[in-house]
Amino acid sequence: MSDYQPIATPCIGVCRIGEDELCVGCLRNVDEISFWRLYSEEERQQAWQRIEQRRKDAGRDQVS
Repeated sequence: MSDYQPIATPCIGVCRIGEDELCVGCLRNVDEISFWRLYSEEERQQAWQRIEQRRKDAGRDQVS
């Protein structure tokens, strides 16, 4: 049995695209949302890094 766990989606169930073209809940852009399930683990990790930077830029360092 494997201990493999795929990188989780950042979705928090608050799904609405804001004026900045980012989801107001998870801060992903439309492409990141659309292609998340097709992303490789490396692409997911890169997306998470972008999201974390967006959180810092928005003053949302903590996940609610």
